[in-house]
Amino acid sequence: MTDRYEGWQPSEEDVHDGSEGYLRYAGGVGILNNPYSEASTDLLGYGHSVESDPVAAITVAEDNMYSGLMKLIRAANPPELRTAIANMETRFAAARPHIISIVDGVHHSDWSIMRMDRMTTALVSFRPCPVEDEIIYGYFCHGRKQKLNTLRLMDGVGAAKEFMPHLEGRALAGTSKATEQRRGSKSS
Repeated sequence: MTDRYEGWQPSEEDVHDGSEGYLRYAGGVGILNNPYSEASTDLLGYGHSVESDPVAAITVAEDNMYSGLMKLIRAANPPELRTAIANMETRFAAARPHIISIVDGVHHSDWSIMRMDRMTTALVSFRPCPVEDEIIYGYFCHGRKQKLNTLRLMDGVGAAKEFMPHLEGRALAGTSKATEQRRGSKSS
């Protein structure tokens, strides 16, 4: 069976969107690796300090990592498939080179390197991208947050010691309810 999208290439806009998604992911990783950097403090905003509520800070980081990687996955697939993300799972082999190309582009851009360096120098030294793994990619395509371990999403970049007691074995599904509660309390 042939892929009707064989030969499809991301547009310049897709590459830009995927790059922004990767940088959003990097922001989440930056919060967990270096929560006291200026960039992390900006991303956390008011009310989510590491000292007063580390779990809320972790939730903000996870939201950034998850939404950023989803944007990267969507950008690496044809527009017709982006609304039904589960359809993208079977296209891992075709999407992976686009994901790699987008992430490599971010890591070769002086402007992006400067942004990542403001978050944490670990992002410049490492090249984390957990969705290059077919299993992780599949979990994203099926919205299986409960299978996504926060530390695994950091893809080799270490977390700050302040977060470690809260991160061991933590899955993203455990945070989605907290995120919804937080959003619900804002609208009340």
